[in-house]
Amino acid sequence: MLQQGFSLIEVLIVITIIALIALAVLFTFGGQMEKGRDARRKSDLHAVKTAFEEYYSDYECYPPAEILDTCGGSELSHYLDEIPCDPKTLAKYYYAPEGSLCPSYYRVFSSLERETDEAISALGCNSETGCGASAYFPELGEEANNLNYGISQGVTFYQSSGSENQPPA
Repeated sequence: MLQQGFSLIEVLIVITIIALIALAVLFTFGGQMEKGRDARRKSDLHAVKTAFEEYYSDYECYPPAEILDTCGGSELSHYLDEIPCDPKTLAKYYYAPEGSLCPSYYRVFSSLERETDEAISALGCNSETGCGASAYFPELGEEANNLNYGISQGVTFYQSSGSENQPPA
């Protein structure tokens, strides 16, 4: 008597092979998604820097501290279509201008997903303490250590030892 169909062993082998292929694709694709989001963060911060420089040309000051607080907002509409947000969390980028009414320098912080990104170490930041954002945003607590990338103008972005470029105590 001739039986048609697959045995249980054959079905399990096929399911295992499909699962392994799916996992390989998932891990490869997931890493590419992280790279893409990190590239977007870098691009967003570059656009912010360009907008801030144009703002400075108009007002001889950098924007006030709350300018990046509203993701998608139009506060910089003359310079940017909308205020950019983190592509994964949709959280704001953290802006730390000089503490005066007319800031002459600033830093903007973000968090790259790929902690091995060369841009992090190029700034002097690391995955344990970030870029020193806790000095500017104490309300974030330990979350400030996740801010491991950023841009600055008129001041060194991050230095691990004391200098005039460090935030006030």
